[in-house]
Amino acid sequence: MGSRFGVRCQGVARAAHWSRSFSSRAKLLESYRSQVDAGKLEKDGLQQRVVGFLADSLDKALQRPLEETVEPGFAGRRGWILPQETLGISSSAAAEHRLAAEWTAKLAAENRRKLQGGSETKVLPAATVAKESGTEEKSQVEVPNLSMKSGVYLHGPVGTGKTMLMNLFDEHSREAGLRTSRQHFYEFMISLHQQIHQIQEERPVEVAANSLSDDLDVLCFDEFQITDIQDAAILPRLFEILFLRGVTVVMTSNTAPQLLYSGGLNRHVHLPAFVRLVGDHCTVLGLGAKSVDYRRKAEAEELQSSDVLDSFLVGEEGNQELESRWQEWLKQAGPEEEVFVELPMGRRFLIRRASGSACFLDFAELCGGDRGEADFMALAQRFQSIFLCSVPR
Repeated sequence: MGSRFGVRCQGVARAAHWSRSFSSRAKLLESYRSQVDAGKLEKDGLQQRVVGFLADSLDKALQRPLEETVEPGFAGRRGWILPQETLGISSSAAAEHRLAAEWTAKLAAENRRKLQGGSETKVLPAATVAKESGTEEKSQVEVPNLSMKSGVYLHGPVGTGKTMLMNLFDEHSREAGLRTSRQHFYEFMISLHQQIHQIQEERPVEVAANSLSDDLDVLCFDEFQITDIQDAAILPRLFEILFLRGVTVVMTSNTAPQLLYSGGLNRHVHLPAFVRLVGDHCTVLGLGAKSVDYRRKAEAEELQSSDVLDSFLVGEEGNQELESRWQEWLKQAGPEEEVFVELPMGRRFLIRRASGSACFLDFAELCGGDRGEADFMALAQRFQSIFLCSVPR
């Protein structure tokens, strides 16, 4: 009796999941179509196929089991794991180059199929791999089954709608009740480095990755890029744990995976493993240049709806006008004061003229020193408006 009841409950749960998944998928697809019908987006067959892959990712995220395992794992915590692949230096540099070349060949075949809308390619001729890797050790390369991929890596030039499509996915993931985080990738890495710095346990990268996997079902990264060796060393371990724990990752980037960190220090040590992980767990899609630049279109619409008459004031007259506007701001925001903005790694940025949610800076003060993206991001988080004077022509 109990066995029959258990089987019946499992069947009801599966039916409820199927209904929820079907509804969320349909809403995502319909939302895109409605924007096209309303003239907000141009009709684009490739974008429509991308939305289809995003709908697949949403479905897979909804299929993630609530409890992965009850057994204690890494660090004695339930469900925690360590990377299963050898990430880092392999037995030989030649092996690393060969593996990277294999994945590049796979990516080329997949993109050809997606763009042409043809049938799925399963096998590539050995000559393709031999030409890329300089070796003929394998007779064929198997393309990973796309049905097993939960994430999407979307790359292409600016203005092609990558962020818009990812935001659409993020919106419907939240509506479906999934635990979702959507961040600019650089902002995420700053937060991750701070978290790793604070972790006192062994293998802090793995601890951070498992903690993220406990708290999230979906991670969305905008403008994914790898710019330094520290990130290149961390990302393979981080992403392998996220993928193995069933977190769905959707990324946008201006760069194809195989071109990430090009020319970077010790790229051959860290990137082949990461590129393989992305190829195995994400559908990689490239969007080409469009006649409509959606980024510029959004900026134009924002300017049309804004009360600001001009955005740039240059020269001495411009500085005087900017000072006048600042004085007008002080009348409603209160007197100006010195403010310290907290920066990463315990640093501080002294703002000599601040009032409420705005500050007044000289271009040389802001851009003439040794400052990085993390500093500018901290400034943007602290102030909604920045009056910047003495900007050179």
